[in-house]
Amino acid sequence: MTRPTRKDLKRAARDYAPDVDFDRAAPHVDVSGPTVAVSIRLPDKMLAVLKAFAERTGVGYQTLVKQWLHERIQAEAGSARQRPLAVASSLDTKVEEVARRLCDVQNRLATVESNERKVLHLVSK
Repeated sequence: MTRPTRKDLKRAARDYAPDVDFDRAAPHVDVSGPTVAVSIRLPDKMLAVLKAFAERTGVGYQTLVKQWLHERIQAEAGSARQRPLAVASSLDTKVEEVARRLCDVQNRLATVESNERKVLHLVSK
């Protein structure tokens, strides 16, 4: 399997979340200073998708999650200066939409993985 280019990843990210400006996102997370261990429960499929995205970008999945959190925090900090706090309900709606899209991506990934296993099985005969 060939590694996708940055252009491929940008296109996939825009297809996944067309309303997010990925070009303004921070390129990395500042990990200087102390860190704190956090435990979070994720659905198996979500973790599989995170690991697949991380593998495609060449980083660990925990690093990828930190990058995404950092980008989201920066985006929220930037937009918080431009809008009143009363917009929280619209953020809830967007979070629900992103969750729905993530489930769709998880389902697509499962289908692709299933098809890939079938093809590999046929090729190995």
